This record gives sequence, C-alpha cells and structure tokens, in this order.
Amino acid sequence: MTGNDRESSNVSAPASIRRGSSDTVFRRPDWRKPSPLGYGQALEAASTVAAPLLAGFSIAFVGVVGADADKFRWPGQAMLLSLCAGIALVAAIQCGFTARKFLYSPAELSEWWTPEDLKVAGRAERLREEQRAAFAIWQRWAGYSRHAYNLGIVLFAAAAGTVVAPPHAIGGEQAFLRWCGMALAMGAAAAELSLAFLIPPIGRWRQTRQRGHQAEPIGDGRR
Repeated sequence: MTGNDRESSNVSAPASIRRGSSDTVFRRPDWRKPSPLGYGQALEAASTVAAPLLAGFSIAFVGVVGADADKFRWPGQAMLLSLCAGIALVAAIQCGFTARKFLYSPAELSEWWTPEDLKVAGRAERLREEQRAAFAIWQRWAGYSRHAYNLGIVLFAAAAGTVVAPPHAIGGEQAFLRWCGMALAMGAAAAELSLAFLIPPIGRWRQTRQRGHQAEPIGDGRR
C-alpha cells in the first residue's frame, strides 16, 4: 500500500469569512484534505479489513508449523517471520484505528454544528484550525499504519516462502514445484519491499531536485 499523506490541498475561503464577519451566512473555510482524496478510505480498508485477515493467517502459520515442525524445511525461520508479520499487521490495525479518530470532513462538522452556531464570530476559523491540527495528527498516524502494513505484507510473503520450501524428505517433481512456489513468494516480498520502501524515497528525492532546479535563476544564454 502506497499513498501520499504528506501534502494536502486547501480550498480558498470567501472574503467575508476571512474578515471574520458574523452577519453573513456561514461558508466553509479552508480545510485540509487527503491527497489523493480516496487515501483515507484506502487506509481504513487496509487497516480494518486486509490487515486483520492477514494477521490471522500469520498466527495460523505459527500454530501449524509449531505443531508439525518436522514437516517443514525451516520451521524456526517460518515461525519467526510469521510472528513478526502478525505483530506488524496488528500494529497497522492499531495505528489505523488511532488515525481514523482525527480525520473528518466539513460535512461531518455540519452534523454537529448548526448554521446558527457557525455564524458566531470566530467559531468558523477556530473549527478550521482544529481541523488542521487534527489532520496533522492523522497524517502522522496514517504514515505509521501504512508502514506497518507494508512491512507486514513483506514479512507475510517471506513467511509463506519458508513454509512452502520442501522438507529434506521430499524430492523430485514435488520438491521442484515447492521451490518454484518459494521463489514466487520471495519475489513478491522483494517487489513489495521495493514498491513500499525503496521507490517512494527515490521519487521524492527526484521531485526535490526538480523543484530545486526550477527555482534556480535562468541566465540570458550568453557566455
């Protein structure tokens, strides 16, 4: 799971609200919002649906491998990776739950505050500042949840690879198929690791360099 919870767009507020006028109909002031707009829903789905299921499978791996350790090639490594995956995914659930408390929209505010309440001088600006502060907290916890979820996916795929690896007693075609399965699982783990942790920092570094070059003064071309 990837996402950009670092930046948000603001909608310009009407001049009457910026001046703090209390005799006009309330209009929504500037609000911070996720970018892209669906990122909040995606994070909620990952932390409340996908992460619990994968955490359950990870704990199941630990129980299965522990009960029949002699049937696996690397039982210790499989149990360790599965346990770490379960812990990371549970952390994603917890962080996602904490983050969700701080993400709300102007429409949700309108359910609690009537138009008459919002006409009170200074209240609209105060609500906007509260939303901006809450959004900053949401960004931080959303980042924690995203990183924990991505790490859990990497560990889960690696654990699956060690579980599929053929034990020493198996040979021939079945061993070959199991090695192929392990290679696929480890390749998926490597792909998730690259997409979630390696490629995004490189992209942000390139964007920073491009912005730096664009900010440099342009000469007249004479030497």
